[in-house]
Amino acid sequence: MGKYNIKRTAAILIIVTIIEKLLGFGREMVIASQFGASGLTDAYNAGYLIPYFIMALLNAGLVNVYAPVFISEMEVDKDKAWDKMNSISTYLMIILFVLTIVGILFSEKIVGFIYSGFEQDKIKITASISKLFFIGVFIYSGSIIEGSLLNCFRSFVYPIISISLLSISTIIWVLLFGGTANINSIAQGYIAGALVAVVMQYIKIRSISNRFGVNFKPYPQFARKFFGLLFPVLIATSISQANVFVGRIFASYLPSGSMSYLNYGNKVVELPITLFSTIIATIIFPDIIECINKKDDRKLKIYVNKAIVTTLIFLIPSFAGLCVLNKEIIKLIYQRNMFTSENTINTASALLYYSPTIIMYGCTAIISKIYYSMKDTITLMNISIFTIVLNGVLDYILMRPMAHNGLALATSIVSVFQFAAAYVVLKKKVDISMGSYLPKNILKISASSIVMAVLLIFLKHYFRPASLAVFVMVSIILGASLYFIMLVIFRVDELDLLKSRLKFKTGRK
Repeated sequence: MGKYNIKRTAAILIIVTIIEKLLGFGREMVIASQFGASGLTDAYNAGYLIPYFIMALLNAGLVNVYAPVFISEMEVDKDKAWDKMNSISTYLMIILFVLTIVGILFSEKIVGFIYSGFEQDKIKITASISKLFFIGVFIYSGSIIEGSLLNCFRSFVYPIISISLLSISTIIWVLLFGGTANINSIAQGYIAGALVAVVMQYIKIRSISNRFGVNFKPYPQFARKFFGLLFPVLIATSISQANVFVGRIFASYLPSGSMSYLNYGNKVVELPITLFSTIIATIIFPDIIECINKKDDRKLKIYVNKAIVTTLIFLIPSFAGLCVLNKEIIKLIYQRNMFTSENTINTASALLYYSPTIIMYGCTAIISKIYYSMKDTITLMNISIFTIVLNGVLDYILMRPMAHNGLALATSIVSVFQFAAAYVVLKKKVDISMGSYLPKNILKISASSIVMAVLLIFLKHYFRPASLAVFVMVSIILGASLYFIMLVIFRVDELDLLKSRLKFKTGRK
């Protein structure tokens, strides 16, 4: 595929991802401001989740299966590789079209079955939103296929821009047509953004190769190989999404707004995971594939451990910061117009109980890339199967005394099990241990984060500026400064490497 400047790629990817997440927050802020946290937003969250299930399956499957398969085929015959991937992509879109039609026709029955705790009027609103999102997700599925191919050529930025287009379009649509009751405007904006994203990425792929296009010619042997890898990923992801469904089913029996509290809180948790873990995992994925193909265990071990430590340098303090400043952050992001102080309190508590997933899901994202590079999708599937049972039991037990907070806590407990199981099993398959390297650095990072948290607690009690934005900004700057000073004092191994990579010089590789 050719060499590329990893510093430039990382720098651009981080900048674009930060912009995308800010736009995502902007979207959530607009939705919260226009509609608050109510039965209407619960209907939106419930209705979106059903077609999103299809998109999440496709995204997880293609992003993690397209790359190893396509890169392997390109090494044998470039023209044949394009023909085969075009064929697979064409038939995938046909399957998705059929699923979209079924989803639209039976939307109300599907919603009524899944969210049995909803009243009939809320079921109808949810079904109406779901129909629109089925259309939007079908269109955006084309963008996912295009983005998966672009990742193979290390064009990581375009898939992130595509997500940004969804947020931009949704913001515009809600502000222009949403009012305080037209909840369908969210889905309508999504559809418009998906159309633009598909066109943009198509133009980019065609600039790389004119071989991309529709191909109805079947390749049975290749299809069996491809779907043999894809199906376990789909099953594992479906089980992961089933965990979300389980939580939403239980939330449908809770007071109005509960589902929205969970959604708003989870959006904040996703920020550090996406900014740090997902970016690092995406960038090292081609290199991990190369190590696996060349059976270079020594290099693989170094890549994995350094990636985990580098990720934790950002995720552990993020977890600590959200534990201390959860109410202030939620108030700053969401509380305006229809989003009340009561909504802030309930969303902040959900954020607090979700916060451990920052570390667990972040590290799991790194570990999962190794499994996908090894074409071992069965192990993650088996681990995920158990999590749905565990999640259901924990939801049932914790919801009664803790309401929506219990559902968030159940998710966090499941995330701990998921990472621990994936890591332990991987160590039996591949020697990724570097002695005391990982635990030593985790202790140093954790100690530095605790010192930072103490400072944040002090500022929370004694620093009271008139502006909440000033307080949060000053707290983050001072807290981050002290944290990195502590990393220097404790001599965290990856800090020097991190500093050197941040000193990007144009043209230097």
